[in-house]
Amino acid sequence: MIRPTAAGQPVCVHSGLEYSGEICPRGHYGGGENLMGGEIVYWTVRRRLSDFATRLSVLRDLDRPQPGKSHYRDSDGKHMDGYVTFGAERHQFECQPLQHEQVIALEQAMGVRLPEQFREFLSSIGTGAGPYYGIEPYETLLECARPACARPFPWAEDDTFWLDEFSESDPDGCLPIVSYGCGTIVALITAGAHRGRVVYLGLDFACVPGPDFLTFYDKWLNESLAELESGERS
Repeated sequence: MIRPTAAGQPVCVHSGLEYSGEICPRGHYGGGENLMGGEIVYWTVRRRLSDFATRLSVLRDLDRPQPGKSHYRDSDGKHMDGYVTFGAERHQFECQPLQHEQVIALEQAMGVRLPEQFREFLSSIGTGAGPYYGIEPYETLLECARPACARPFPWAEDDTFWLDEFSESDPDGCLPIVSYGCGTIVALITAGAHRGRVVYLGLDFACVPGPDFLTFYDKWLNESLAELESGERS
């Protein structure tokens, strides 16, 4: 159950917290939604993040730099010393959770609240370990945060679109969060119909919205652990 303050800012009567967006900071839905439903959503996300932290710890323990294990090769074509997981040389499976003030600063720079999954992820797990070269550090996220993030992401579900190679900015409605390499990035859609989903942005392929952020991250964890167990590089 939600009630507005005199100034119009919604306040959850269960948690007593002001909020903006779809749910309050404790996961309760506004707009007349069932309170218990919001709690279920919140604790489902929390359980998934707890599971992510456990699997990250396993990766950190299992994937240590070893001779000839890196994805990178030397001038003779031999695998260099390093991690099995691609990109781990950069983040080393370490994470830096963001403080509440940092999350707020990101949202103020964007002019829109972060999608709830990613917002909770940043507070609980943070920047660092993740797909490809990892979740970009806070300073990079803040540099990429801009008012255009609050404008709707401009493509529909069944669109096939290509980036304008002459454009100096990313599309509206998204925040770059991961560097794929070779000029390609993974962005989080922050506004519009696909809010909360990720999208690969690059010049040499068609770009379409992908899964929600937690599914994207979960897939990376599963594939990284499977790669270690099989001993084969993906």
